Amino acid sequence: MPFNIIVCVKQVFDTSYSIQIQEDPKLILQKGRALPAYIINPADKCAMEEALRIKQQVSSKIIVLSLGPDTASLGFNYFLARGADQIIHLCHSSDYIPDSYSTSRLLSNEINLHDYDLIFCGDKSIDHAGGLVGPVLAEFLDLPQITRAGQCELLTSEIGPDSDYQLRAHRFLERGDRQVI
Repeated sequence: MPFNIIVCVKQVFDTSYSIQIQEDPKLILQKGRALPAYIINPADKCAMEEALRIKQQVSSKIIVLSLGPDTASLGFNYFLARGADQIIHLCHSSDYIPDSYSTSRLLSNEINLHDYDLIFCGDKSIDHAGGLVGPVLAEFLDLPQITRAGQCELLTSEIGPDSDYQLRAHRFLERGDRQVI
């Protein structure tokens, strides 16, 4: 039985372009572009890299889970090329902008439908930068959580189908300090 990892990802507004704010607060245009450009949230790419490191250690299945409008699917090829086994897109209209609570609730409802051993989320998105989705998601799922984790290692005394695993994570603290959990 493979070790199942879920990676939550988000598509965000590409901040490398200059923006123009319009009178309508929901309308933000990027200078020199007819349509806004989007990218995969950089912290979510890091979460995927941690999942891939674990996949190298032990037979794993990586499920990428994303909540967003139709345009969010543009970044899915990146995750498939990197080694994701499955993509789940919870699609909503582009007019709907969920807050951290709603996003966490919708993601937790979907996650409860799947077998999983570990969930990775980026620490924050570059658009809202609240950093709440991961912790609120852990609360909804009644799971322990480690925030601001960097390098993660899967530890086991024996590798096999019925092995018990432990996770060692290096957590980033203020002023460059680290904590190993």
